[in-house]
Amino acid sequence: MTISLIADTVFSDPPLAGYPFRLLNLIRGYTAHGINVQLFLCNRNFATIKQLLWLKQIAKNTKIFIINAETFYQGSFLDKLLTRYQANIIQFENPELVINNSNFINRNFYSHIFILELHNLYYKLDPSRRYSYLVKQALGLVDYVLCLSQKDRNIIQGDFPKINTQILCCPFFIDPTQYKFYKPNLKKNNLLFIGNLYHKPNLKAAEFLIKKILPDISKRVQDIHINFLGLMPPCLLESFKVKSSNYTFHGFVERHDIIFKKTTLGLAPIFDGYGSRVKLFEYAASGIPVLATPKAIQGAENLKGIFLANRSQFASQLNKILINKKCLIEAGKTNRYSIEKYYNLTKVVGDLLMHITKKQKSILPKITITEKIYLPIWLKEQRYEGNTLKNSYLITSNDIRIV
Repeated sequence: MTISLIADTVFSDPPLAGYPFRLLNLIRGYTAHGINVQLFLCNRNFATIKQLLWLKQIAKNTKIFIINAETFYQGSFLDKLLTRYQANIIQFENPELVINNSNFINRNFYSHIFILELHNLYYKLDPSRRYSYLVKQALGLVDYVLCLSQKDRNIIQGDFPKINTQILCCPFFIDPTQYKFYKPNLKKNNLLFIGNLYHKPNLKAAEFLIKKILPDISKRVQDIHINFLGLMPPCLLESFKVKSSNYTFHGFVERHDIIFKKTTLGLAPIFDGYGSRVKLFEYAASGIPVLATPKAIQGAENLKGIFLANRSQFASQLNKILINKKCLIEAGKTNRYSIEKYYNLTKVVGDLLMHITKKQKSILPKITITEKIYLPIWLKEQRYEGNTLKNSYLITSNDIRIV
């Protein structure tokens, strides 16, 4: 069996954000189950052939197509590639890609299974409702839509009650063998927040920790320090009026292990937005206990080493947790066990395959889009350097060539 993944993201190792993290693990999970994978990836970050070499390392049973951004969203180009390199299942990352390839879907509806991933419910944040319209059209073209949590599933069902698409929950997953188990560090109170600070919910969380939590908790707890890991705007420090030696912005770092083994508690004060919550799974896989808000654990409810607190209770709950050393150790162990039992890459991807390979086809969709090519905001606003490779390439474990 062959699965084609159609994705538009900045792909790197290590991944810079939640979706590329999921995509990389999805490839590993599918191939571990004996599936041949074809990744059709919009080129947003590869400027030289040399930068493509790391992709050969994950190309066992995998073909990787790196496609120039200007042609990636032209349906006819991707149509030709999908026709030439046939697959049993086609999995799209966003609704624009589904709509732009509607002709291919209609021609191959009964011979293929089509999937849309809604790993983020971004359409809920669009006041113009334009994105909701795109999602509605895309849902009418696919067999399955994947979301990260039961709550997301209920939201999609409520927002689009007339669709025939089957909605599946496929929670985030992780390979625990890639993470060393650390007990929480009890010598100092080192707290950790991981998140891309270009993402507004993460930026709000960082501001909350620095402006609200640190001034309060520093009066109660000695040796308190928060480490922030993740991409961040260059002018970020200037945006915070409160500055002290109680926190450090490390930016994006390739290896977390040095900081993880010094960490007492992971933090996830997320109050809004829709995301993949990678931070929770990385904390838990490393045996780190976590203090989070209820919003943060959506899709990760089976992580049993999580302490919960709302905005008003966060500082007081943090104080209670830090003085209970035995509880910290037990929560760290429980988190690691929860990852292995519920969110193990092999198990979650195996469960997903059991569902998507048994689809009974419904009525042929009648949605065909030919007049307009839908482009993502980043491309329409030209939020990219424009210095990526101009050609498109096929990468296997043995070769890189132009297609």
